Amino acid sequence: MIRHSVLFAWAGDVPDEAKLRMKEGMAYVGYASNLLDLDFGEDLGIGGPDNFGLILLHDHRSRETWDEYNKDAHHHRVGESIKQYTTPELAARVDWIFEGERPPRHTIRHMSMYLWQDDVTDEQKAEAKAAMAALESSVPTVGSLQVGDDLGWYPPNYHWIVEAIFDDEAALKAYLEHPERTAAEELVRRVTQPDRTARGEHRVRSG
Repeated sequence: MIRHSVLFAWAGDVPDEAKLRMKEGMAYVGYASNLLDLDFGEDLGIGGPDNFGLILLHDHRSRETWDEYNKDAHHHRVGESIKQYTTPELAARVDWIFEGERPPRHTIRHMSMYLWQDDVTDEQKAEAKAAMAALESSVPTVGSLQVGDDLGWYPPNYHWIVEAIFDDEAALKAYLEHPERTAAEELVRRVTQPDRTARGEHRVRSG
């Protein structure tokens, strides 16, 4: 399954009514388009003030249905409304192969997207991704965790993503503070562009 994950940065203070209209538009796209699944939500702010403000993801059966979605009029209409209230040049995207299960409603999804430094070797990339993947078993509060590489279909996407699911906010906070996670993130920082790392978390299927 192909997952398109996006993090949007708000362009200043956005009225609650405008946020509601954007989320209603996203919900309609999920209804009107040929998607396997769609989810979205405002950032919960647990990861810190640098988190991106709006999270969107949708799943596709194949490259063909991914292309079909990108040509869909509903998608473009809602996309234009999102651009009015976000900073398009800061939007972070990754298209990747997702192999997990659909998490229960009201759990917490946390995403981090990374860009490699220019001189990073394949061995360093593999080491960094393995360190993050190992957190699924080494941090007790992680419900599930996946690491994925961008497929390169929508440049300039970010290079890779970590998506993790938690039962609640306390579980996510425990993950963010866990020494194993801190050590893995430090290793990742040495081979990525930390000033451009994109993060956000939202409550699953809760808007």
